[in-house]
Amino acid sequence: MGEAFPLSPISLSFGRLTQLRSGDTRSPLRIGGEIDSATTKSNEGPMFSVRHRYPIVYSGESIFCSSKILSVELMRPFFGAMRDEVNPAMPEQLTTHELRFAKAGEYYLRINGIFPLKVLVLGRGNVPSECALKIFDFLSANVVVCERDDEHVLAIGTPAYLDDWFRSDKPAYLLCGQIAYLFNELIQATIGAHVRVANLAGARRFPGDRKIDTAIHAVPEVFLEDLGRYVVFDINHQFVPLWKDSIDLIKILQHCSNWRDAQIAIGPVHHPQFQRPVTDYWAAMFVGGPQAARGMSSDSIKLSSIPTTAIYQHLIMTCYSNGVIYQRSQVFGSFPLPVEILWIDLSANRSSRAAAFKLLRFDRETITNEAKGLEILKVVDGYDIQEKRS
Repeated sequence: MGEAFPLSPISLSFGRLTQLRSGDTRSPLRIGGEIDSATTKSNEGPMFSVRHRYPIVYSGESIFCSSKILSVELMRPFFGAMRDEVNPAMPEQLTTHELRFAKAGEYYLRINGIFPLKVLVLGRGNVPSECALKIFDFLSANVVVCERDDEHVLAIGTPAYLDDWFRSDKPAYLLCGQIAYLFNELIQATIGAHVRVANLAGARRFPGDRKIDTAIHAVPEVFLEDLGRYVVFDINHQFVPLWKDSIDLIKILQHCSNWRDAQIAIGPVHHPQFQRPVTDYWAAMFVGGPQAARGMSSDSIKLSSIPTTAIYQHLIMTCYSNGVIYQRSQVFGSFPLPVEILWIDLSANRSSRAAAFKLLRFDRETITNEAKGLEILKVVDGYDIQEKRS
């Protein structure tokens, strides 16, 4: 189980000052848990009401600290420290309890020489797609893909994990499923967009290995109101296809035989402006398969020299070339059809299709004996679920 983040004895709010009650020993740097809607100061207009669950604010807004702010130092993110959007300016200390952020960007602070805090400041004119990309870059710069913290986040819940993560100088150590839930939580708290998790069925045979290796890769897809469509945000592999969902990618990659063809066919892709290495275990697993990773710990946080973008080239031809499964429990918003599970069958690869059903136990016997008639809808190529959003 992953270790808890170090805690600090400061209570923060994003919108108005909240006092730490006498004898209150709850988690420090408390992230607005008691705040419903709050009045936030801005020099760009009148007082207005906002709702901030996490320290993701807009330019001109302030954060308030229950303890006196004696000093503020700038830190660096785990990755991508040299980007222009990192610590673009010192926050302005308006009072002994208030810090105001005039400029949009990612802020990494150490308060009173001891207590770390991550803050993301969005621009006031940012549309949903721009906000989502900034949250994507921010999370990508502070994530190491491994399973060390997976059990911990399951034990305490995503909101509590994020509270601690924002109040730490450490990255999140999580695999794709939990990263998708973290991203969803931040999107919901910030722009309130619909999010669905796409479960992508991957299958390939590594050199020298007779067995087909199978895996499910989970990625969040955000419905962006300014574009009118769902878009993939793959934090694990640091790419956002502009502006495509998993179904779009699968349809494209069905006709690509190699990475070079795929790169041309996919078109413009957003990558954060930094290289994030993968861990030794995942470098071995992705490049050489289970045989190469034998004896290595999957929760190791030791980083390799291989950047995530190199791994992405290997995986996109595997994970995004078969089919996708959506489950009602993993859709944060409206589900497109009145079924629990939606299987978009786009694959001509029988082994991949069989692997997907085996991995997720979505075979007819399971449906009959364990899920009591749970319906699976198999959808053929060409069906557009975008139009079915209620």
